[in-house]
Amino acid sequence: MKAAYQEYRKCQAELKSLDMDEEQKNREMAFLEFEINEIEKAALVPGEDEELEKQYRKLSMDGELSIPSRVPTPLPGMTVREQEKLWERLFVSFPE
Repeated sequence: MKAAYQEYRKCQAELKSLDMDEEQKNREMAFLEFEINEIEKAALVPGEDEELEKQYRKLSMDGELSIPSRVPTPLPGMTVREQEKLWERLFVSFPE
């Protein structure tokens, strides 16, 4: 009788872990869907990051890049793209 109860408890624990694995899989799936949507909304252009890096280096080397007195701070809950747009608005004021 004791062995049967132990087997029952073992099966019960395994079933519970499978349920938790399914929940974890669902969370991971939701996160990946969110990431895909963010990447698609960003409307990335090939070479865009290299061009921005080049502009940043040029401005830094020329001494034209100065830190403004008030740097915009991303708000909690902002998407990466919203943060990028915030920084783009900041750097538009710097001449090339």
